[in-house]
Amino acid sequence: AVSREGDYATASRLFSEMRDNNVPADRGHYHSLLAACSRVGDEESAEQIFDALRSSGLTPDIQTYSIMTSCLRNNLPRCKELNAEMRQRGIQQNATYFVEFFEALVLGGDALGARALWAERPRGVDQRSRKCAA
Repeated sequence: AVSREGDYATASRLFSEMRDNNVPADRGHYHSLLAACSRVGDEESAEQIFDALRSSGLTPDIQTYSIMTSCLRNNLPRCKELNAEMRQRGIQQNATYFVEFFEALVLGGDALGARALWAERPRGVDQRSRKCAA
């Protein structure tokens, strides 16, 4: 609940308490922290969490990339780096990732990139998509 509200401070404190009590963190725990960052646009904390996820031995999945792209939506060069990394790892975009990356392209002023991405959109995304219609 705290991550959906964007309360990164509380989410981070709970994560630290969990780790202090030797509860192993899984990808979902990191996703919760990233979601809290996304709600408030905390790019710096998101990058630190992304690095910590990798350092813990976990690998980013499509949900990780989707949340990171949401966190970094105002940093188009970084979103493009993450997109290239994701593709290099063979991770296929889904509708959620598509919407987040599409929004980053639009916000970043990359109309050509947005049009090219639209041409390869996954099933489940159309003109009625609430976030894409803006």
